Amino acid sequence: DRSTASLSRAVVAALTESDASAAVALAGECSRTTHQSPLVVDACRYLAAMLSGVLKGDARALAEPPYSPHAGFWNAKPLKPEVAALKAGPAEPAVEGAPAPADAIRLLDRVRRIVVAGERFEAALQAAVTNAPDPAAYGAIAGALAGGARGLRDVPTPLLGSLQRRELLDEQLTRILGRRAHAPTEAAPAGSPGA
Repeated sequence: DRSTASLSRAVVAALTESDASAAVALAGECSRTTHQSPLVVDACRYLAAMLSGVLKGDARALAEPPYSPHAGFWNAKPLKPEVAALKAGPAEPAVEGAPAPADAIRLLDRVRRIVVAGERFEAALQAAVTNAPDPAAYGAIAGALAGGARGLRDVPTPLLGSLQRRELLDEQLTRILGRRAHAPTEAAPAGSPGA
């Protein structure tokens, strides 16, 4: 089972934890509650690492995979080869017809490359959901990565205005980002860049 259903939990883990190691560990554990496939767990872990990097403004987070928040990050618990081998380059065009079955690794691969291509928020979402096997999951992850990478300035004002309970969303996001801003930054191990 390579279901996409638990990927959204990685987004919550990355928002909740300011430390990339903690976010990655939490994302994996959150997936295990319903999706224990090692590939799905690692897809969640990798998504949490990318989102942690994006939220810290690390330009490498969406660049050529595999992304590591610091040197040796994946040494203790390496990613499965299928996750570590996500492709670089532009996303493959959506193929008309019956979409392939939902697959967490395929979702990460496609969505990451769409966001890297630099399309505006709405265009990235549209590209992600077009002929996707699980449009809701593809759109949610594309929105999280694109929104995290580019911020609210790239989200059209009418789209923000159409959100229900916007004040609650703003309050929660302010609380989460405020907590992240005041948390100590993760220290890279001795001998790694920036240590």
